[in-house]
Amino acid sequence: MNDATFARAFLLFTSQVVNTGWGVDAGKGAIVGRVVDNSNPQSVFIGGATVTFTSAKYPASPPYTVKYRDASGGLTGTSTYTDGRYYILNVEEGDTVTVTATKTGWSFTQRIFVTHADAVSQALIGGDGQDAAAIKSGLQSLIDGFNDKSISAFISFFSTNYLNDGMTYSSIQEYIQQVFSNQSLPILSATISSLSVSGSTATMVVTWNNAPGRVAYRY
Repeated sequence: MNDATFARAFLLFTSQVVNTGWGVDAGKGAIVGRVVDNSNPQSVFIGGATVTFTSAKYPASPPYTVKYRDASGGLTGTSTYTDGRYYILNVEEGDTVTVTATKTGWSFTQRIFVTHADAVSQALIGGDGQDAAAIKSGLQSLIDGFNDKSISAFISFFSTNYLNDGMTYSSIQEYIQQVFSNQSLPILSATISSLSVSGSTATMVVTWNNAPGRVAYRY
């Protein structure tokens, strides 16, 4: 037998909790999780988010219900409370359920679940506020501009007041023109490890083609 180690513990639920406490029928399952801030998903939860879902088995009108847990532990309300918890109850065996959330000023990822009878599926739904979402979009524009060798798209990521190690906005444009003249450039890709916003400056820790780097983005 192989041991499995997970970065985050998964909760185990008794039938008393699932069937009696949550009202899940025998032979049905549940999807549970939290709506979280991607900047700190382990401890920053988003209240006031509405969880929505689609069902492959019932594309028109799925017979599942979304509940939210209040401070006393009751499953009530129309959006997440401060703990960010959501519950989709009485899901059926073998369905594919796509879950996301909505809240003004936020953008959220989707999570896809293959549901099972008498089982609980768990996952976080991560969200970015307007600033973080705009910065991620800007980074993607930079990556697309690099791969398309479009100087205007690439340089849109940089502030006109850009100054780093003596390189200005104009000099970075000249440098990128030289870089783009190379016909054998690799395809650029990036993974954001962390993103924090403070006032008018955001700092990302980014892995570029598996090489770690640090980028300060001013907007």
